[in-house]
Amino acid sequence: MSDKNNKKKEELDYSQNEDSLRGLSERNKVRTKMGMYAGGTGIDALHVLIREPNDNSIDEWNNLNSSGVKGFDKISIVIDSKETICSVRDYGRGIPYVKDKNGVSVLEKAVSILHMGGKHDNNSNHLTQEHIETSKDNYQFSSGINGVGITLTNYASDLFYGIVFNEKNKEKAYVAYENGFLKDMQIVPMDQKIEIFDKSINSVVLNNELLNEDSKTGTLIVFKPSIKEDAFDDEGVFDQK
Repeated sequence: MSDKNNKKKEELDYSQNEDSLRGLSERNKVRTKMGMYAGGTGIDALHVLIREPNDNSIDEWNNLNSSGVKGFDKISIVIDSKETICSVRDYGRGIPYVKDKNGVSVLEKAVSILHMGGKHDNNSNHLTQEHIETSKDNYQFSSGINGVGITLTNYASDLFYGIVFNEKNKEKAYVAYENGFLKDMQIVPMDQKIEIFDKSINSVVLNNELLNEDSKTGTLIVFKPSIKEDAFDDEGVFDQK
C-alpha cells in the first residue's frame, strides 16, 4: 500500500466522537457531489468557496450593526492566483471557540458540520462583555447558498485554516485541516507564536509572521482549493486551471 493510502487510512481514524464521525461522512458527501453543493467543479465553483467565508463576515457586520454595537470597517480578501490560495479576514467578534462536553469547539463545528447556519449562545467567554450587555443577538453564521456555509470551503480544500483573534482575552484560537480532516485545534495566548501555515508553499497569503503580529479581534480564514493535478487524479475536487 502506498504512503498516500496509508496516510488516508490513518486520517479516517483520527477521532471517534459523534461530531467527528458526522463530519467525516459529510466531508465525503460534499467532495463527491460538488455539483449539488457548489454548482460544479469549474471556476464558478471556486468563486463559491471564496463567497462562503465572505458572506459569514458580512453577516457578522450586519448582526453587529443591527444590534447597535459598532462594527468593523473592512473585510480583507487576499488571493494568490499563482498558488491558488485565498484568505478572508474580518474584525468582528470572531467565531466562538468554547468547547462542548466532548471537547469539540464551536469553531470546529462551524467549519466542519453542514447546516451550521444559525445563532449561537453568548456564554462564549471570548465575546466582548460590551456586546453581551448591549445586545440580545448572538454570533450568527451564514448557512451559505445551499445550507452548507463555510464547511463547503473546508471540505473542498487541500488546506484550510481558521484563526480567531481575541484582543480582550489576549488569546487566539485556531483550527487546521488537510483535505477536510482535522489536524490541529489550539487555544493559545495572543503573544504565543504559532506556526501553522505550510512553509513549503511560497505564498504571500501563508505568512506566519503576519499571523503572529495580528493582535486584533475577528476571524481569519485561509484555504487552498483542492484542484486536480491531472486527468487521473481521483483525490482532487476541482478541474485543472
